Amino acid sequence: MMNDLVCIRTYPDSMEAELAKNFLDANAIPAMLIREQGSAIQLMVRSQDLDQAQALLTDEGLDASHLDQETRETLQQQELDNREAAEEFKEIKTEELRQKAQSIKSNAILGWVLLAAGGGILFLSHGSRFLMKAGMICIIFAIIQYFVWKDAVKAAAELEKMTGQNK
Repeated sequence: MMNDLVCIRTYPDSMEAELAKNFLDANAIPAMLIREQGSAIQLMVRSQDLDQAQALLTDEGLDASHLDQETRETLQQQELDNREAAEEFKEIKTEELRQKAQSIKSNAILGWVLLAAGGGILFLSHGSRFLMKAGMICIIFAIIQYFVWKDAVKAAAELEKMTGQNK
């Protein structure tokens, strides 16, 4: 298969691996990083790009050990900043999802209660047959909606559970 991925190199740290990946990406060779169970990181490319990728990495002598100390420290700081930003983004998204889940639950329950209560009042009013029929339709609709909203409430609860913010 032409799109098989192959490991071109294994790196001991993410800084070197990211440097090589970005270099390949800049040269129009798609690459991805896969962290092994230990701490090593594999640089993967498509099999049809293997020869060109090896030539680029070999010709350029791309290796983070050739970088001066200041550049290494800058890259390490950028990596730390990126991790912190990713964690902050994750926390913000988690809170947004938790709030959305709470809103879904509240709206679903309130909507069902109002529909059922309105239908009950219309049905029990001893007015015209039209009001009684309208009330019965509201009650039937409320029963149907109960099952739909019940699923929405379950999904919202599951969302809260996934975010670890079940309050």
